[in-house]
Amino acid sequence: MFHTIAETGVSIYTVSTSEIKISCVIEERRLHEVIRSLHTVFGLDEHEYVFVTDVSNE
Repeated sequence: MFHTIAETGVSIYTVSTSEIKISCVIEERRLHEVIRSLHTVFGLDEHEYVFVTDVSNE
């Protein structure tokens, strides 16, 4: 993730981590560029459709 953000030329100002997530503070004006890059690296841009299933027990 950090390598991908660095490749876009975006500076990371702050990083916070927990057991299940990593949060970064970056310039707001570059947000969409970073999101697109991360989606590509993690293969999230390969599908046109997303299927959501209701898994609640209600």
